[in-house]
Amino acid sequence: MNRLAAALALGLTAAPALAAETLGVVAVADPPAGPDAELAEMAHQLRGACRDRVGGVLEVPEMRTRLLGQSSNATLPELERAYAGAQAAFQSEEIDIAASTLRAIVEDLEKLPEGAEAYSQWTRAMIRLAYVERVLKRPTAVAETMERLAAIEPRFAVDEIQYPPSFRKEFEEARRRAASRPKTRLTITSPARSVKAFVNGKSVGSTPVSVSLPPGRYRVGGASDPLRVPSVFVQLDGEDRTVELDFGLAEALRINAGPGLAAKPEERSSCMVRAGGWLGASRVIAVGMVADSGAQLLAGALYDVQRGALLREGRVRLVSGSVPSAQLGALAAFLLTGQPSRGVTAVSTVPVAVLGPASGTAFVGRDPLAPAPVVQPAKPRWMRPAAYAAGAVAIGLAGVATWQGISARNGYGDANAMLRSDGALVPGVDRATYDRTLSAADAAKRNAYIGAAGAAAFTIAAGVLGYLSWDDQGKPVVRF
Repeated sequence: MNRLAAALALGLTAAPALAAETLGVVAVADPPAGPDAELAEMAHQLRGACRDRVGGVLEVPEMRTRLLGQSSNATLPELERAYAGAQAAFQSEEIDIAASTLRAIVEDLEKLPEGAEAYSQWTRAMIRLAYVERVLKRPTAVAETMERLAAIEPRFAVDEIQYPPSFRKEFEEARRRAASRPKTRLTITSPARSVKAFVNGKSVGSTPVSVSLPPGRYRVGGASDPLRVPSVFVQLDGEDRTVELDFGLAEALRINAGPGLAAKPEERSSCMVRAGGWLGASRVIAVGMVADSGAQLLAGALYDVQRGALLREGRVRLVSGSVPSAQLGALAAFLLTGQPSRGVTAVSTVPVAVLGPASGTAFVGRDPLAPAPVVQPAKPRWMRPAAYAAGAVAIGLAGVATWQGISARNGYGDANAMLRSDGALVPGVDRATYDRTLSAADAAKRNAYIGAAGAAAFTIAAGVLGYLSWDDQGKPVVRF
């Protein structure tokens, strides 16, 4: 057990769960240089002042790894050793420990930046996990693991030496099940440049690129050395989806300057909120320098990432090129609480929606939708089926209205044929027959009006639902 514990200790600690309130502090300055060493140091000092007052303040190493798209503290060499530990546990007949270790390995690999080695380790861990689950007689877990691997790697070959024929046959059956499921087209684009796109860690080509996949949850990422966008998870449910990877923020990052951003003043609010999404933070503080009447001021602005809003902004004066610790503390207190502080000039204290991601979009950090810069809210899945159903009902009611209209016309014709020119009944026709014919014609006429009104109402409903469920290009789209 000691050698197993040592192996498992190497890299299987997942990234800590985000607190309810997580705060990031980021330096920001004009491009192309971005924050200098002096501003980076002031941002660090303000971060310390915030840490003295609240919990959940992200440290610099954690911020850097998240901004670079790495949400796990593990490394590939550590996960390689952990895999060896899982193998040792399996050989020692500690099957449950082997299974839990392999699940942790898969989870950590899915939090690391995509690459050939990471993908190779992921496929190896997935097939080994399926085998261990089979030994534990968990058929549902076996099928899910196999089909997930086969969906992204349909040509995966099970090693004939490591795995028995019965297991290889079971994987072939899972491959056939995955291949027989209806496919959904996933298109990955990037607006400014062509980048390498990844799905579940597998390189699928350069953007724009489309792949057809069975329904399921897939991890999508992109890289353009040395730039990288944090991965996101996309749920495919039978409707084509488009993922747009925006490398604008990646280009603005200055990892070793605070970390910081190089952004124009008019773009800073949008960049800060998006950076907060990449950090998985609930709030983020932008730290910059401004000049006022010849004096240098340190400015801090607090953003609510999920709301996409600037909450408040304050400034303090520099003394001999630096900010006294008391003034830094006062600025931190003002930003965190909104309460007036001596020496702090409040520039804004009323929440203001910022440009870009805040305009009607939701942010994804480490929440159920997965880490990502931003994602437009998905259209409710019931809308399009409801539009189709409303259209079908409208067609049906239109048919009923037409049928009843014809019946009414024929009924009135039959009733008129029972009358002479003077209005008396034709000989041989009794009053009861005439009344029944006229009543049936009236009922058909009434039904025709009701059917026509219902058809019109459902036609309008179908049009509204159809409009709301489609984007400008005529298909659902998710942008990150």
